[in-house]
Amino acid sequence: MVHVKRYYDVDDARLPRLRLRRWSILDQLPYWKHLQIHHLLDPMHIEANVVKSLIKHLFSEKDNVRSRRACEEFNVHPDTWMQINEDGLETMPSAPWVLRKEERKVLCQRISKIRFPTGFGSYLRKAFKTDKTTWPSDLTSHDFHILLQHALPTCLHGLATPQLREAVYDLSKLMRWVCSKKIHVFEIPQMDIFAAETLCKLERVLPLSFFDSQIHLLVHLVREISICGPVHSRWMYWLERYMKVIKNDVRQRARPEGSMAEDHLHREAMFFCSTILAQIDPTSPLLFQEPDDAAEIPLKLIGACTRRTLSLMEVDQIHNFVLHNSVLMESWIEWYEEEKRTAAGEINETF
Repeated sequence: MVHVKRYYDVDDARLPRLRLRRWSILDQLPYWKHLQIHHLLDPMHIEANVVKSLIKHLFSEKDNVRSRRACEEFNVHPDTWMQINEDGLETMPSAPWVLRKEERKVLCQRISKIRFPTGFGSYLRKAFKTDKTTWPSDLTSHDFHILLQHALPTCLHGLATPQLREAVYDLSKLMRWVCSKKIHVFEIPQMDIFAAETLCKLERVLPLSFFDSQIHLLVHLVREISICGPVHSRWMYWLERYMKVIKNDVRQRARPEGSMAEDHLHREAMFFCSTILAQIDPTSPLLFQEPDDAAEIPLKLIGACTRRTLSLMEVDQIHNFVLHNSVLMESWIEWYEEEKRTAAGEINETF
């Protein structure tokens, strides 16, 4: 996106303090500052990033010295601060948000045994192997969607701490409501408060490394629904699926845009042709169905096939030949000649 320098409603003396140097070019639009929402949030990627960060914390991928020192700096989770043992070395005590090795195996075993209905979700057994104790990295956005809203709250039963399970349950409930197809207006203020309470519960059981801009956007998703409505008309799932179709059209990797455009034109042409053919009566006679024409056509083509693009003159010649030599066009030609003679007679009578 092109950016331009724009200074409006801001004093020059305040600019160094505000660190505002560049604005989006969209700010030049006269109606931009009156919009209630400037940029739509994508629930698909927000949900995927939240679940990915949650699984990484459960599988100890984000548990490090830096995270523990951040908790000590902000005076939260005192039981997880760095401690000094008898030998004078710093040690990290076990964190309540990290699953033990046995609990990870149980969680992976439960998720790998889930069987979803056809078309509901993908098979997660390959990603969550029983002997795998690290977080699964080969998951799609829809896999994270299924994990948070259906699999993870159920499979965490009896694992981790009750406070962590309750926070995950509330997070799952919040995202199920956000992604629901039908939303009542009176539920929006209640879910706005529920979203803030869910983030507070997550702050009590998870470290500061879990909370980034994506976690904060969960509150804005609820407020955005009150203005834009359900998320199914503005999330990225259908675009991601169509992107896979477009990527399969690429034949020349040096010029992928040309391949996509050409295949899109072919797809549109086939769509319009199929629409026209569907309107033709199958019982009507077709061209070249006369006995004499069928006798002249050989039963088997002989020779090699060669392809070339016809010139405009050749196309016009073929078009005229079919129009003037087809049996089905004789009645139309006679009608046209009669109409032309009638029109010529009326013109002569006028003059």
